[in-house]
Amino acid sequence: MSAPGATSTEIAGPAGSPSSASTSPPTGPGFGPFSPAALASIGAGAVHLAAIGPHADVPQAAATFAALGLAQLAWGAAALPARRRAVGAVGLVLHGAALVGWVLAKTAGIAWIDGLSSPEALQLADLIAAVLAAVAGALTARVLLAGRTAAVPGRRLALPAAAVLVVAVLGAFTTPGHQHDDHDHDEGPVGHAHAVGPLPAVDYDPADVDLSGVPGVTSTERERAERLVRAAVAAAPAWSRVADAEAAGFRLADLDVAGVEQYVRWPALADDHEADPANPEGLVYEVSPSGRRTLVALVLLVGPDVPVSDAPDLGGALAPWRVEDHLCATGSGAERRLTGLAAADGSCPVGQSPAGTLLRQQVWVVPHRCGPFAGLDDVADRLEAPTVEACVGP
Repeated sequence: MSAPGATSTEIAGPAGSPSSASTSPPTGPGFGPFSPAALASIGAGAVHLAAIGPHADVPQAAATFAALGLAQLAWGAAALPARRRAVGAVGLVLHGAALVGWVLAKTAGIAWIDGLSSPEALQLADLIAAVLAAVAGALTARVLLAGRTAAVPGRRLALPAAAVLVVAVLGAFTTPGHQHDDHDHDEGPVGHAHAVGPLPAVDYDPADVDLSGVPGVTSTERERAERLVRAAVAAAPAWSRVADAEAAGFRLADLDVAGVEQYVRWPALADDHEADPANPEGLVYEVSPSGRRTLVALVLLVGPDVPVSDAPDLGGALAPWRVEDHLCATGSGAERRLTGLAAADGSCPVGQSPAGTLLRQQVWVVPHRCGPFAGLDDVADRLEAPTVEACVGP
């Protein structure tokens, strides 16, 4: 009992008791100070994971997107409740690296990653991923510089979470390869040949194959197209002489294209070499006024009657298949040959029969103003300056 009139003194409780709470780091209910950055990181990770599918045929690129996406998701999940500065430092490094990689992929390419080794066109999806990574990095840096440890109430995260969700979904569904280009399989009226999509004007030199800079084309599609072109250029010398082509079974096709002769090896349509420049189904020779024949393109054919959806992807919008549904033929088996064009109603001249619907793409092995997958029209003008108008035709 205290003596009368004495002043009582409060005794501090042991550590962890209510009276010592003022000496502990502030905590409180809610999420950690990095939680806004965590939401942006989760959104960026979701967009990067969506990019795996379009790059699935290039394992290194697919693995890179998988690793980055999972790392951003993992950091976001860990950072939502976190208050330690070390967590923020990891996030700053992660998102800084993601932004550096994005800049390299768009400007110089990442040489050590197959599928990303050449600069690729800017896409909405990768721009969204980059912006989300930048937001995550900036918010993380702000917390670190301010030394914040206060909790963030959950109600303050509702609007940012909704915004990130909308943006991330948009990024995921606009990832290259998720876009549905002009592949509607509308093969048009009989008697007309047409492309599935327009060909971009890309001035092309087979000595230096570079198909970069075409909007809407992913790095995977571009590299696939470049490999196809290089294979065609390498295979071309074997068919430089018409006599060698005829000895191998190629037969002259009467397809009424001025300035060129086309040879088709019909049995090749049924062999195991689909879309293989080393085993082409057709050849195109440019004919000079003196009658000299120069090999200018290898022809890839698929069919008869194979839908575009079942044909190999040669390179996205760079190399869309052309639908040829206006051809007539004679003979059968190894002796079948293309001999003319069908009338508007699909009928063939007497003695000829419809060849069926064929998918066609030619790969130029000489310079062309409209790129390596240009059409056969204006053969004599192929070295002029490229224009979009001149390069859209079949």
